[in-house]
Amino acid sequence: MPKSVIREAAEPIIPETRAGDSLALLNIANTMQCWTIWDSSTPMNRWEGITLWEERMEGCTPEKVGRVRKVEIFLCNSFEGLPFEFQYLTQADEVYIFSNENSMLKNINLGEHILELQQLKRLTVGAFGITELPENFKFANLEFLDLGSNNFQKVPDVINKENLPKLRALVLNAQ
Repeated sequence: MPKSVIREAAEPIIPETRAGDSLALLNIANTMQCWTIWDSSTPMNRWEGITLWEERMEGCTPEKVGRVRKVEIFLCNSFEGLPFEFQYLTQADEVYIFSNENSMLKNINLGEHILELQQLKRLTVGAFGITELPENFKFANLEFLDLGSNNFQKVPDVINKENLPKLRALVLNAQ
């Protein structure tokens, strides 16, 4: 008689904590099928492509210390917008995602979860296969936006001064 396997629910992500950040990142890497694999047995400050806030950094406040400041994700194979776990990286001021497998064949809406990160100053989602941005695409503090090498047919209407009041640089080149 075959044995049955009982799978328990995944550990919940605890918002506004360093542990929540690390669990969110592990889930993001899994969902997006990233080539970079972070080892949960290694401290997060040693994970490739992750920068944590340190007291000496400009803009650091006590609640930011040890939390994710910057995320870099290269090479993934995602067929959907950015996963909901991004919303838990509440102290990140930079997200860099580049190179989704066969991006030129994909038709992806960026998704709304990244919009929760209103403290972002720099956002790059390049060569991902994006054709649409959410209607409520607004960032109060975003200074740099790179959506280059995606599949837009025209500049999205939501990229404007009203939605991105602090934007200083926009990259929207074709592949």
